[in-house]
Amino acid sequence: MSRHSRSVAAVGNDAIELDAGRAEVDIGDALVVTGYREEGALFRRDLLRPSIYPREVGIAFARVDLSADYDGDGYYRNFRLSLDIDTDGSVEWVYLRLYVSFEGGPWNFVHRSSDMRLSWRHASSELSLSSWLDSGYPTGYYDLRVDLFDADSGRWLLSLGPYDDPALSVLPLEDELRDTPGYYGGDALAYDVAVRGVGGFDAALLPLALLYRRLRRTLSQRSRY
Repeated sequence: MSRHSRSVAAVGNDAIELDAGRAEVDIGDALVVTGYREEGALFRRDLLRPSIYPREVGIAFARVDLSADYDGDGYYRNFRLSLDIDTDGSVEWVYLRLYVSFEGGPWNFVHRSSDMRLSWRHASSELSLSSWLDSGYPTGYYDLRVDLFDADSGRWLLSLGPYDDPALSVLPLEDELRDTPGYYGGDALAYDVAVRGVGGFDAALLPLALLYRRLRRTLSQRSRY
């Protein structure tokens, strides 16, 4: 079964206007869910320490917002990844590559953004990438990984994944075909939840967040039997 999703990325104030109407349609092969997940040297946590960042660019914080759970089972069909990018102005144009991993399985490529211009007037710019999962994404827990590249040279700048920021790990997602209303008399219900990452996440709340996710998962599994 092929995968269908829609994604759109923007920088600065344009991020406020992200919507499905502007999203590019991405068609991929069936989701690979089993096998070894190669992190590689580029994605180790130690490469994301400030002292080892490429001088041109870094990430101050990451945030993932989940939305649209119409059947009320705790799994969402939409997500938005927001990154606060610190730059010294030497890198002007960038693009993102987005990957997902289903419950620890191999990385699956999802989307390559259009080229985006970082603001030279400010030391930081906010990049946002919104994705809508249409089909081919089974119900479960997903990790995200994003790679940032210099659009002018094609040079890799940095990567952010589940080992670098908890905001990109264990996200309850499913596609639109699996998110059908009906648990509550056919009334469509939608919930929004924000999952904050390093820089915006209070470390003291992390254990509570993980406990909440496990509880939601347990309750959703019980409701299916």
